Amino acid sequence: MLASPFLDTLELRPEAIAQFAGMDEKWFPTDAEFKRMRDVPEQAVKELLCRLLSEHSVPSDWGGEESDVLSANLMIEGRRHTGAFLLKGPARFHPMKPTDLGKTGDQLYRLFNIPAQVYVVQHCHDIGAAVRKQAEAFAFTRSFMAPRTR
Repeated sequence: MLASPFLDTLELRPEAIAQFAGMDEKWFPTDAEFKRMRDVPEQAVKELLCRLLSEHSVPSDWGGEESDVLSANLMIEGRRHTGAFLLKGPARFHPMKPTDLGKTGDQLYRLFNIPAQVYVVQHCHDIGAAVRKQAEAFAFTRSFMAPRTR
C-alpha cells in the first residue's frame, strides 16, 4: 500500500463543522428510532440544513441539479468554506447504492463538478461502501485540481 499525503484530509467528520458542533457524538439511534427516519422527508432535512447554514432560501428540487444545497456559510476551524450537499431522503430506505444516485447514477459526478471546498453526502440510512468509495475517488481527484489550504 502506498502512503498518500491526501488521504487523512479526504473525510471530514460532522463534528468538525461548527454548525453541527452541538450534535451528540456518542448517541446512536435504537432500532425504533432508526426506522423513524423513513418518515422524515428530504425537504425537512433540507430546510433544517439551510436554517443551520443561515441560508435565506431553500433551493427547489429538480432532476438535473448538481447539489441539493450549496452554501458558502460552512464554518470549519473558524473559517468559512463553500459546501455542496447531496441529500437522499427515505424514498429508498436501505443502504445507499450507486443506483440510488439519480436516474442515470451520475449524482456524485455532478456534485463533485461544483466548485466547492467541502462535499457532503447525506442519506436517511447507511451509505454503502460502493458510494463511499466513489465519493473518495472524486474527492481524491478534486484534491489535485483544487488542493486544500488552511
